[in-house]
Amino acid sequence: MSSSFIEENITPGIGRVLTLQSRRTVELPGTTLHLVGGRFIDSTFLRRLSPGGTVQALLLDRDGAILTAGDPGNPLPVPPGWGNPGTSRGEYLVRGIPHTYRMIGLRDQTGSALGTLVAAVSQERLLHLSSSLTLLALAVVAAGAFGSFVIGFALTRGVTVPLRRLEQMSERIAQERYDPVDVPEGTDEVGALVAAFNRMARSLAESRERLRQTERLAAAEEVARRVAHEIKNPLSPIALTLEGLVRTRQKRPQEFDAAFDEGVRTIQEEIQRMRDILEDFSRFGRLPLPRPRPSDLNTLVRGVLCLYAENSAQARIEADLHPGLPPVLIDPDRMSEVINNLLVNSLQAMGTAGGGVTVSTRAQKDGAELRVRDTGPGMTDEVLRRLFEPYVSTRPGGSGLGLAIARRIVLDHGGRIEAANHPEGGAEIRILLPWAEETAAGPTGRAAGAPASEEEAWRPS
Repeated sequence: MSSSFIEENITPGIGRVLTLQSRRTVELPGTTLHLVGGRFIDSTFLRRLSPGGTVQALLLDRDGAILTAGDPGNPLPVPPGWGNPGTSRGEYLVRGIPHTYRMIGLRDQTGSALGTLVAAVSQERLLHLSSSLTLLALAVVAAGAFGSFVIGFALTRGVTVPLRRLEQMSERIAQERYDPVDVPEGTDEVGALVAAFNRMARSLAESRERLRQTERLAAAEEVARRVAHEIKNPLSPIALTLEGLVRTRQKRPQEFDAAFDEGVRTIQEEIQRMRDILEDFSRFGRLPLPRPRPSDLNTLVRGVLCLYAENSAQARIEADLHPGLPPVLIDPDRMSEVINNLLVNSLQAMGTAGGGVTVSTRAQKDGAELRVRDTGPGMTDEVLRRLFEPYVSTRPGGSGLGLAIARRIVLDHGGRIEAANHPEGGAEIRILLPWAEETAAGPTGRAAGAPASEEEAWRPS
Protein backbone atom coordinates (compact mmCIF):
# COMPACT_ATOMS: atom_id res chain seq x y z
CA MET A 1 0.00 0.00 0.00
CA SER A 2 1.11 3.61 -0.43
CA SER A 3 0.54 6.92 1.30
CA SER A 4 1.58 10.53 0.89
CA PHE A 5 2.08 12.91 3.74
CA ILE A 6 3.81 16.02 5.04
CA GLU A 7 6.57 15.62 7.65
CA GLU A 8 8.79 17.93 9.71
CA ASN A 9 12.55 17.30 9.59
CA ILE A 10 15.69 18.85 11.08
CA THR A 11 18.27 19.12 8.28
CA PRO A 12 21.97 19.86 9.12
CA GLY A 13 23.02 23.22 7.68
CA ILE A 14 19.40 24.19 6.94
CA GLY A 15 17.47 23.75 10.15
CA ARG A 16 13.80 22.87 10.51
CA VAL A 17 12.04 22.18 7.21
CA LEU A 18 8.81 20.56 6.03
CA THR A 19 8.93 17.85 3.40
CA LEU A 20 6.26 16.46 1.08
CA GLN A 21 6.78 12.69 1.02
CA SER A 22 5.29 9.59 -0.54
CA ARG A 23 5.72 6.19 1.09
CA ARG A 24 4.95 2.81 -0.36
CA THR A 25 5.16 -0.62 1.22
CA VAL A 26 5.40 -3.61 -1.11
CA GLU A 27 5.05 -7.21 0.02
CA LEU A 28 7.00 -9.54 -2.24
CA PRO A 29 7.77 -13.24 -1.84
CA GLY A 30 10.46 -13.44 0.80
CA THR A 31 10.76 -9.78 1.69
CA THR A 32 9.03 -6.48 2.52
CA LEU A 33 10.27 -3.23 1.02
CA HIS A 34 9.60 0.25 2.34
CA LEU A 35 10.30 3.09 -0.10
CA VAL A 36 10.10 6.78 0.72
CA GLY A 37 10.61 9.71 -1.64
CA GLY A 38 9.79 13.38 -1.58
CA ARG A 39 11.05 16.94 -1.69
CA PHE A 40 11.52 19.98 0.51
CA ILE A 41 8.68 22.51 0.77
CA ASP A 42 11.02 25.44 0.09
CA SER A 43 10.86 28.78 -1.71
CA THR A 44 11.18 27.11 -5.13
CA PHE A 45 8.22 24.85 -4.34
CA LEU A 46 6.10 27.82 -3.19
CA ARG A 47 6.95 29.86 -6.30
CA ARG A 48 5.85 26.98 -8.52
CA LEU A 49 2.38 27.16 -6.97
CA SER A 50 1.91 30.43 -8.92
CA PRO A 51 4.09 30.47 -12.07
CA GLY A 52 2.65 33.86 -13.07
CA GLY A 53 3.53 35.44 -9.72
CA THR A 54 -0.08 36.38 -8.96
CA VAL A 55 -0.08 34.62 -5.61
CA GLN A 56 2.51 35.11 -2.88
CA ALA A 57 3.03 32.16 -0.52
CA LEU A 58 4.43 31.94 3.01
CA LEU A 59 5.13 28.84 5.15
CA LEU A 60 4.94 29.12 8.97
CA ASP A 61 5.88 26.57 11.61
CA ARG A 62 3.53 25.63 14.41
CA ASP A 63 4.77 28.60 16.51
CA GLY A 64 4.17 31.18 13.78
CA ALA A 65 7.84 31.56 12.78
CA ILE A 66 8.57 31.87 9.05
CA LEU A 67 10.14 28.70 7.62
CA THR A 68 10.30 29.83 3.99
CA ALA A 69 8.57 32.12 1.49
CA GLY A 70 8.03 32.32 -2.24
CA ASP A 71 10.17 35.48 -2.15
CA PRO A 72 12.75 34.86 0.65
CA GLY A 73 14.28 38.32 0.21
CA ASN A 74 10.95 40.11 0.67
CA PRO A 75 8.59 37.72 2.50
CA LEU A 76 5.01 38.47 3.45
CA PRO A 77 4.38 39.47 7.08
CA VAL A 78 2.53 36.96 9.24
CA PRO A 79 -1.25 37.65 9.06
CA PRO A 80 -2.91 38.81 12.28
CA GLY A 81 -4.72 36.12 14.20
CA TRP A 82 -2.87 33.26 12.48
CA GLY A 83 -3.03 31.18 15.64
CA ASN A 84 -6.83 31.54 15.99
CA PRO A 85 -8.51 28.30 14.73
CA GLY A 86 -11.54 30.34 13.64
CA THR A 87 -9.48 32.61 11.36
CA SER A 88 -8.69 31.05 7.98
CA ARG A 89 -9.03 33.96 5.56
CA GLY A 90 -9.25 37.74 5.48
CA GLU A 91 -7.53 40.91 4.39
CA TYR A 92 -4.58 42.87 5.76
CA LEU A 93 -2.12 45.57 4.75
CA VAL A 94 1.30 44.60 3.43
CA ARG A 95 3.56 47.66 3.28
CA GLY A 96 0.46 49.83 2.89
CA ILE A 97 -1.09 47.66 0.13
CA PRO A 98 -4.27 45.61 0.82
CA HIS A 99 -3.91 41.87 0.38
CA THR A 100 -6.47 39.06 0.45
CA TYR A 101 -5.09 35.99 2.21
CA ARG A 102 -6.05 32.38 2.90
CA MET A 103 -4.45 30.21 5.63
CA ILE A 104 -4.38 26.41 5.47
CA GLY A 105 -3.21 24.28 8.40
CA LEU A 106 -0.74 21.51 7.55
CA ARG A 107 -0.72 18.26 9.50
CA ASP A 108 1.43 15.13 9.44
CA GLN A 109 0.14 11.59 8.99
CA THR A 110 -0.75 11.31 12.71
CA GLY A 111 -2.86 14.49 12.62
CA SER A 112 -0.37 16.61 14.56
CA ALA A 113 -0.09 20.25 13.48
CA LEU A 114 3.14 21.05 11.59
CA GLY A 115 2.56 24.58 10.36
CA THR A 116 0.45 26.88 8.22
CA LEU A 117 0.49 27.70 4.49
CA VAL A 118 -0.43 31.34 3.80
CA ALA A 119 -1.40 32.41 0.26
CA ALA A 120 -2.07 36.08 -0.47
CA VAL A 121 -3.02 38.12 -3.54
CA SER A 122 -2.26 41.83 -3.77
CA GLN A 123 -5.23 44.07 -4.56
CA GLU A 124 -3.00 46.94 -5.71
CA ARG A 125 -3.81 46.40 -9.35
CA LEU A 126 -7.52 46.19 -8.59
CA LEU A 127 -7.40 49.43 -6.59
CA HIS A 128 -5.58 51.27 -9.36
CA LEU A 129 -8.07 50.09 -11.94
CA SER A 130 -11.00 50.95 -9.69
CA SER A 131 -9.69 54.51 -9.27
CA SER A 132 -9.35 54.90 -13.03
CA LEU A 133 -12.82 53.58 -13.59
CA THR A 134 -14.20 55.96 -10.97
CA LEU A 135 -12.72 58.97 -12.81
CA LEU A 136 -14.10 57.65 -16.07
CA ALA A 137 -17.50 57.17 -14.47
CA LEU A 138 -17.58 60.83 -13.30
CA ALA A 139 -16.87 62.00 -16.88
CA VAL A 140 -19.12 59.67 -18.79
CA VAL A 141 -21.91 59.59 -16.12
CA ALA A 142 -24.32 56.74 -16.77
CA ALA A 143 -22.32 54.95 -19.48
CA GLY A 144 -19.15 55.22 -17.44
CA ALA A 145 -20.92 53.90 -14.33
CA PHE A 146 -22.25 50.91 -16.21
CA GLY A 147 -18.89 50.27 -17.89
CA SER A 148 -17.03 50.53 -14.60
CA PHE A 149 -19.37 47.98 -13.05
CA VAL A 150 -18.85 45.46 -15.90
CA ILE A 151 -15.11 45.92 -16.13
CA GLY A 152 -14.68 45.97 -12.34
CA PHE A 153 -16.57 42.69 -12.03
CA ALA A 154 -14.44 41.07 -14.73
CA LEU A 155 -11.22 42.27 -13.15
CA THR A 156 -12.34 41.09 -9.72
CA ARG A 157 -12.93 37.61 -11.12
CA GLY A 158 -9.50 37.70 -12.73
CA VAL A 159 -7.91 38.20 -9.31
CA THR A 160 -10.10 36.04 -7.09
CA VAL A 161 -10.43 32.98 -9.38
CA PRO A 162 -6.67 32.22 -9.33
CA LEU A 163 -6.76 32.48 -5.53
CA ARG A 164 -9.70 30.06 -5.34
CA ARG A 165 -7.98 27.61 -7.69
CA LEU A 166 -4.81 27.82 -5.61
CA GLU A 167 -6.93 27.24 -2.51
CA GLN A 168 -8.38 24.07 -4.05
CA MET A 169 -4.91 22.80 -5.02
CA SER A 170 -3.53 23.59 -1.57
CA GLU A 171 -6.42 21.70 0.02
CA ARG A 172 -5.61 18.72 -2.21
CA ILE A 173 -2.05 18.76 -0.90
CA ALA A 174 -3.28 19.07 2.69
CA GLN A 175 -5.58 16.06 2.07
CA GLU A 176 -2.68 14.06 0.55
CA ARG A 177 -4.35 13.94 -2.87
CA TYR A 178 -1.98 14.29 -5.79
CA ASP A 179 -4.20 13.37 -8.74
CA PRO A 180 -4.32 15.87 -11.63
CA VAL A 181 -6.73 18.81 -11.38
CA ASP A 182 -9.85 18.36 -13.50
CA VAL A 183 -9.68 21.88 -14.98
CA PRO A 184 -8.87 22.73 -18.64
CA GLU A 185 -5.30 23.90 -19.11
CA GLY A 186 -4.84 27.25 -20.83
CA THR A 187 -2.32 29.98 -21.56
CA ASP A 188 -3.38 32.37 -18.80
CA GLU A 189 -2.04 32.34 -15.25
CA VAL A 190 -4.65 29.90 -14.02
CA GLY A 191 -4.09 27.57 -16.96
CA ALA A 192 -0.33 27.67 -16.46
CA LEU A 193 -0.78 26.89 -12.78
CA VAL A 194 -3.08 23.94 -13.56
CA ALA A 195 -0.63 22.65 -16.17
CA ALA A 196 2.25 22.83 -13.67
CA PHE A 197 0.22 20.99 -11.04
CA ASN A 198 -0.78 18.27 -13.52
CA ARG A 199 2.82 17.84 -14.67
CA MET A 200 3.85 17.34 -11.07
CA ALA A 201 1.10 14.72 -10.57
CA ARG A 202 2.10 12.81 -13.72
CA SER A 203 5.77 12.93 -12.74
CA LEU A 204 4.91 11.55 -9.30
CA ALA A 205 2.90 8.68 -10.84
CA GLU A 206 5.76 7.80 -13.19
CA SER A 207 8.24 7.91 -10.31
CA ARG A 208 6.07 5.54 -8.28
CA GLU A 209 5.95 3.06 -11.15
CA ARG A 210 9.74 3.17 -11.52
CA LEU A 211 10.10 2.63 -7.78
CA ARG A 212 7.82 -0.41 -7.92
CA GLN A 213 9.99 -1.96 -10.62
CA THR A 214 13.12 -1.20 -8.61
CA GLU A 215 11.57 -2.81 -5.53
CA ARG A 216 10.82 -6.02 -7.42
CA LEU A 217 14.39 -6.33 -8.68
CA ALA A 218 15.88 -5.48 -5.28
CA ALA A 219 13.66 -8.08 -3.57
CA ALA A 220 14.70 -10.81 -5.99
CA GLU A 221 18.38 -9.93 -5.58
CA GLU A 222 18.11 -9.93 -1.78
CA VAL A 223 16.40 -13.34 -1.65
CA ALA A 224 18.97 -14.84 -4.03
CA ARG A 225 21.84 -13.43 -1.99
CA ARG A 226 20.43 -14.68 1.31
CA VAL A 227 19.73 -18.18 0.01
CA ALA A 228 23.22 -18.43 -1.53
CA HIS A 229 24.83 -17.25 1.70
CA GLU A 230 22.91 -19.66 3.92
CA ILE A 231 23.44 -22.69 1.62
CA LYS A 232 27.17 -22.00 1.26
CA ASN A 233 27.79 -22.57 4.97
CA PRO A 234 26.72 -26.27 5.02
CA LEU A 235 28.47 -26.97 1.69
CA SER A 236 31.92 -26.24 3.13
CA PRO A 237 31.85 -29.08 5.75
CA ILE A 238 30.48 -31.47 3.11
CA ALA A 239 33.33 -30.65 0.72
CA LEU A 240 35.96 -31.00 3.48
CA THR A 241 34.49 -34.34 4.58
CA LEU A 242 34.60 -35.74 1.04
CA GLU A 243 38.20 -34.58 0.61
CA GLY A 244 39.12 -36.26 3.89
CA LEU A 245 37.52 -39.53 2.80
CA VAL A 246 39.48 -39.47 -0.47
CA ARG A 247 42.81 -38.94 1.39
CA THR A 248 41.98 -41.66 3.92
CA ARG A 249 41.15 -44.09 1.11
CA GLN A 250 44.46 -43.36 -0.62
CA LYS A 251 46.84 -43.23 2.38
CA ARG A 252 45.15 -45.22 5.20
CA PRO A 253 42.73 -47.69 3.61
CA GLN A 254 42.53 -49.70 6.85
CA GLU A 255 40.86 -46.67 8.56
CA PHE A 256 38.50 -45.91 5.70
CA ASP A 257 35.45 -47.79 7.05
CA ALA A 258 35.46 -45.88 10.35
CA ALA A 259 36.13 -42.58 8.59
CA PHE A 260 33.39 -43.35 6.08
CA ASP A 261 30.77 -43.85 8.82
CA GLU A 262 31.75 -40.58 10.52
CA GLY A 263 31.79 -38.74 7.18
CA VAL A 264 28.32 -40.00 6.28
CA ARG A 265 26.95 -38.73 9.59
CA THR A 266 28.52 -35.31 9.02
CA ILE A 267 27.17 -35.08 5.47
CA GLN A 268 23.68 -36.16 6.59
CA GLU A 269 23.70 -33.50 9.35
CA GLU A 270 24.69 -30.73 6.91
CA ILE A 271 22.10 -31.88 4.36
CA GLN A 272 19.43 -31.74 7.07
CA ARG A 273 20.66 -28.27 7.96
CA MET A 274 20.23 -27.15 4.34
CA ARG A 275 16.73 -28.63 4.31
CA ASP A 276 15.86 -26.68 7.47
CA ILE A 277 17.19 -23.44 5.93
CA LEU A 278 15.19 -23.93 2.74
CA GLU A 279 12.09 -24.80 4.76
CA ASP A 280 12.44 -21.54 6.75
CA PHE A 281 12.72 -19.49 3.56
CA SER A 282 9.82 -21.35 1.95
CA ARG A 283 7.61 -21.03 5.03
CA PHE A 284 8.11 -17.26 5.27
CA GLY A 285 7.00 -16.90 1.66
CA ARG A 286 3.78 -18.90 2.12
CA LEU A 287 2.43 -17.93 5.53
CA PRO A 288 -1.28 -18.78 5.64
CA LEU A 289 -3.76 -15.96 6.15
CA PRO A 290 -5.18 -15.91 9.68
CA ARG A 291 -8.72 -17.06 10.37
CA PRO A 292 -9.59 -14.79 13.30
CA ARG A 293 -12.33 -15.58 15.77
CA PRO A 294 -13.14 -14.36 19.30
CA SER A 295 -10.55 -15.96 21.61
CA ASP A 296 -9.36 -15.74 25.22
CA LEU A 297 -5.82 -14.33 25.07
CA ASN A 298 -5.05 -15.28 28.69
CA THR A 299 -5.96 -18.94 28.05
CA LEU A 300 -3.78 -18.93 24.94
CA VAL A 301 -0.80 -17.52 26.88
CA ARG A 302 -1.17 -20.10 29.66
CA GLY A 303 -1.22 -22.92 27.09
CA VAL A 304 2.02 -21.77 25.47
CA LEU A 305 3.77 -21.19 28.81
CA CYS A 306 3.05 -24.78 29.87
CA LEU A 307 5.45 -25.89 27.10
CA TYR A 308 8.28 -23.91 28.73
CA ALA A 309 7.98 -25.13 32.32
CA GLU A 310 11.40 -26.76 31.82
CA ASN A 311 13.83 -24.92 29.52
CA SER A 312 17.51 -25.26 28.71
CA ALA A 313 18.27 -21.74 29.91
CA GLN A 314 16.85 -22.55 33.37
CA ALA A 315 14.98 -19.25 33.11
CA ARG A 316 12.13 -18.24 35.40
CA ILE A 317 9.00 -17.70 33.28
CA GLU A 318 6.16 -15.79 34.93
CA ALA A 319 2.68 -14.75 33.80
CA ASP A 320 1.08 -11.43 34.80
CA LEU A 321 -2.35 -11.70 33.17
CA HIS A 322 -5.12 -9.11 33.41
CA PRO A 323 -8.17 -10.78 35.02
CA GLY A 324 -11.39 -10.67 33.05
CA LEU A 325 -9.69 -9.67 29.80
CA PRO A 326 -12.37 -9.41 27.05
CA PRO A 327 -12.05 -11.67 23.99
CA VAL A 328 -9.75 -10.62 21.17
CA LEU A 329 -10.20 -11.26 17.44
CA ILE A 330 -7.29 -13.60 16.58
CA ASP A 331 -6.37 -16.91 14.99
CA PRO A 332 -5.21 -18.91 18.07
CA ASP A 333 -2.85 -21.11 16.04
CA ARG A 334 -1.09 -18.18 14.39
CA MET A 335 -0.91 -16.16 17.61
CA SER A 336 0.48 -19.17 19.51
CA GLU A 337 3.29 -19.18 16.97
CA VAL A 338 3.97 -15.49 17.68
CA ILE A 339 4.15 -16.03 21.46
CA ASN A 340 6.34 -19.09 20.95
CA ASN A 341 8.77 -17.12 18.74
CA LEU A 342 9.00 -14.32 21.31
CA LEU A 343 9.70 -16.75 24.17
CA VAL A 344 12.37 -18.57 22.16
CA ASN A 345 14.12 -15.29 21.36
CA SER A 346 14.00 -14.20 25.01
CA LEU A 347 15.47 -17.51 26.24
CA GLN A 348 18.21 -17.41 23.59
CA ALA A 349 19.06 -13.81 24.53
CA MET A 350 19.64 -14.78 28.18
CA GLY A 351 21.69 -17.89 27.30
CA THR A 352 22.68 -20.48 29.89
CA ALA A 353 23.06 -17.82 32.59
CA GLY A 354 19.32 -17.87 33.06
CA GLY A 355 17.18 -15.00 34.22
CA GLY A 356 13.51 -14.13 34.06
CA VAL A 357 10.86 -13.80 31.37
CA THR A 358 7.54 -12.10 32.15
CA VAL A 359 4.52 -12.42 29.87
CA SER A 360 1.78 -9.92 30.71
CA THR A 361 -1.59 -8.83 29.30
CA ARG A 362 -3.44 -5.57 29.81
CA ALA A 363 -6.71 -4.06 28.58
CA GLN A 364 -6.21 -0.86 26.55
CA LYS A 365 -8.74 1.39 24.81
CA ASP A 366 -7.86 0.12 21.32
CA GLY A 367 -7.35 -3.56 22.18
CA ALA A 368 -5.55 -6.09 24.33
CA GLU A 369 -1.86 -5.46 25.00
CA LEU A 370 0.55 -8.41 25.21
CA ARG A 371 4.10 -7.86 26.52
CA VAL A 372 7.05 -10.27 26.66
CA ARG A 373 9.96 -8.95 28.74
CA ASP A 374 13.27 -10.65 29.59
CA THR A 375 16.17 -9.76 31.91
CA GLY A 376 18.84 -10.31 29.27
CA PRO A 377 21.45 -7.80 28.03
CA GLY A 378 18.95 -5.84 25.90
CA MET A 379 19.54 -4.72 22.32
CA THR A 380 21.67 -2.10 20.60
CA ASP A 381 20.07 0.75 18.66
CA GLU A 382 21.11 -0.87 15.36
CA VAL A 383 19.48 -4.19 16.31
CA LEU A 384 16.29 -2.41 17.46
CA ARG A 385 16.09 -0.50 14.18
CA ARG A 386 16.22 -3.68 12.07
CA LEU A 387 14.80 -6.22 14.54
CA PHE A 388 11.71 -7.15 12.50
CA GLU A 389 13.39 -7.18 9.07
CA PRO A 390 13.57 -10.59 7.34
CA TYR A 391 16.91 -12.42 7.42
CA VAL A 392 18.36 -10.18 10.16
CA SER A 393 19.79 -12.23 13.05
CA THR A 394 22.32 -11.56 15.82
CA ARG A 395 22.61 -15.27 16.67
CA PRO A 396 25.16 -17.40 14.80
CA GLY A 397 23.30 -19.86 12.60
CA GLY A 398 19.97 -18.05 12.95
CA SER A 399 17.80 -17.56 9.87
CA GLY A 400 16.56 -14.15 11.03
CA LEU A 401 12.94 -15.04 10.21
CA GLY A 402 11.38 -15.68 13.63
CA LEU A 403 10.54 -12.07 14.53
CA ALA A 404 9.81 -11.19 10.89
CA ILE A 405 7.19 -13.97 10.85
CA ALA A 406 5.79 -12.73 14.19
CA ARG A 407 5.50 -9.18 12.86
CA ARG A 408 3.74 -10.32 9.70
CA ILE A 409 1.22 -12.41 11.65
CA VAL A 410 0.45 -9.50 14.00
CA LEU A 411 -0.06 -7.08 11.10
CA ASP A 412 -2.30 -9.63 9.34
CA HIS A 413 -4.48 -9.50 12.47
CA GLY A 414 -4.76 -5.70 12.22
CA GLY A 415 -2.50 -5.28 15.27
CA ARG A 416 0.73 -3.50 16.13
CA ILE A 417 4.11 -4.76 17.35
CA GLU A 418 7.16 -2.86 18.61
CA ALA A 419 10.34 -3.54 20.56
CA ALA A 420 12.33 -1.52 23.08
CA ASN A 421 14.82 -1.86 25.92
CA HIS A 422 13.13 -1.78 29.31
CA PRO A 423 14.30 1.03 31.66
CA GLU A 424 15.13 -1.57 34.32
CA GLY A 425 17.14 -3.74 31.90
CA GLY A 426 16.44 -6.39 29.31
CA ALA A 427 14.34 -6.25 26.16
CA GLU A 428 10.57 -5.98 25.80
CA ILE A 429 8.25 -6.77 22.87
CA ARG A 430 4.81 -5.11 22.91
CA ILE A 431 1.83 -6.25 20.82
CA LEU A 432 -1.63 -4.67 20.55
CA LEU A 433 -4.47 -6.88 19.26
CA PRO A 434 -8.01 -5.76 18.32
CA TRP A 435 -11.00 -6.59 20.50
CA ALA A 436 -13.54 -9.11 19.26
CA GLU A 437 -16.29 -6.49 19.75
CA GLU A 438 -16.05 -2.71 19.49
CA THR A 439 -17.51 -2.15 22.96
CA ALA A 440 -15.42 -4.80 24.68
CA ALA A 441 -12.79 -2.37 25.97
CA GLY A 442 -15.15 0.41 26.97
CA PRO A 443 -15.70 3.75 25.23
CA THR A 444 -14.23 4.59 21.84
CA GLY A 445 -12.83 1.10 21.25
CA ARG A 446 -11.62 0.27 17.72
CA ALA A 447 -13.87 -1.84 15.52
CA ALA A 448 -12.98 -5.50 15.54
CA GLY A 449 -10.30 -6.43 13.05
CA ALA A 450 -9.72 -2.86 11.88
CA PRO A 451 -6.13 -2.42 10.65
CA ALA A 452 -3.94 -0.30 12.87
CA SER A 453 -1.09 1.85 11.63
CA GLU A 454 2.21 0.45 12.75
CA GLU A 455 3.49 3.96 13.40
CA GLU A 456 0.81 4.71 16.04
CA ALA A 457 2.48 4.75 19.45
CA TRP A 458 1.07 3.71 22.79
CA ARG A 459 2.47 4.42 26.18
CA PRO A 460 5.19 2.04 27.47
CA SER A 461 5.00 0.50 30.89
